[in-house]
Amino acid sequence: MRAGWQLCAAFPVFAFVSIVSALDRSPDPYEARLLSVLSAIQSAELELAHELAIDLVEDYPTSRIGAALLGDIYAGLSAPLGDFGAQLKIDGPEQAQGLYQELRARKNWTNVYWDEDLVPAALLDMGDAPYVMLGDMEHSRLYVFRNEDGYPKLAAHYYMTIGLKGMGKQVEGDRRTPVGVYHVTHFIDDKELPDLYGSGAYPIDYPNVFDKGLKRTGYGIWLHGTPSDQYNRVPYASDGCFVVSNRDFEDLVQYIEPNAGTPVVLSGEVEGVSKKQLAETRDSFMNAFRDWELAWESLDVERYQEIYDAGKFGFSSDAFSKWLVGKQRVMRAAKFIRLDTTVTGLFVYPGEKDTVLVKYVQKFESDTFKDVSHKQMYWQRDNAGKWRIIYEGDA
Repeated sequence: MRAGWQLCAAFPVFAFVSIVSALDRSPDPYEARLLSVLSAIQSAELELAHELAIDLVEDYPTSRIGAALLGDIYAGLSAPLGDFGAQLKIDGPEQAQGLYQELRARKNWTNVYWDEDLVPAALLDMGDAPYVMLGDMEHSRLYVFRNEDGYPKLAAHYYMTIGLKGMGKQVEGDRRTPVGVYHVTHFIDDKELPDLYGSGAYPIDYPNVFDKGLKRTGYGIWLHGTPSDQYNRVPYASDGCFVVSNRDFEDLVQYIEPNAGTPVVLSGEVEGVSKKQLAETRDSFMNAFRDWELAWESLDVERYQEIYDAGKFGFSSDAFSKWLVGKQRVMRAAKFIRLDTTVTGLFVYPGEKDTVLVKYVQKFESDTFKDVSHKQMYWQRDNAGKWRIIYEGDA
């Protein structure tokens, strides 16, 4: 039996951590089977690896990484096994590098385990959303969390591809995937799309109001499938979209409500916290939000305007003074103001320091006016640690 290879010191022999019991249903076994082949190779069990790889390629004939592993196994049966993808490196080193990155990504995501006590820090309150998609772009993983009384519970997970140049989209054509909180806008059937997009596409609302405020440009960021001749794409391959295999895309459909705007949180590396920590952060923020409500109802203009960050509000140095004129007029003319708000989503905004996005339904009533509207606010902590509003508008 020939010696197996190690991809690198940071990529030890695979030890699979099963999370099937935590999911709503069993995932496509492709990834587990692929990593079983890898484990057999790295344990120098090439006969077993050969058997597993043959079965994998038969069941998933468009798996390029499966074919690459099988090629390595054939080489290793007759000579000492070299580095991963030796033949690919001869034909095209960039393809071998991409598949190498995929192997690492598929293995490394198992370092994050979501259980009853560990939840994503970004999902402070899922509000009225049945499901939220959370992209961990550092680990090439797309999670789906189900809403259980406002708390997130893992429902599904998928290997994911992002932009060729990574994450953090700034300008049109930079081939990066945006970081932020977005919502699915609609569905595009595969019959309306080129083969590149696979089983279909769900566009998201990039650029959102925060992106526009920071002068980020671009458009056409979609969740979509893969071309028919590829089971999946390597971790960095798209023009900025986030991409899953067609099998996974077809499974994702059950969790997405395009007409209801399923939330999509695209993050760098996802942080996990306990439910207790999540609740403490949520309650701390909601205290500030309730203070804002009380300040408005009190008709105290000075108290009200202190909750806003005048220098950052509206992403412009003079936006707050212009906006405040209208608010002052309303408050000074009203005999009373009553608010009733219902939070529909509360998220720690990824990629920004101490920033929270809150979406809510607002019922407003004064002695002269009544209104029900969907609103959103962005809040940031100031240097003194106090939450202040930097944007307010319709959602």
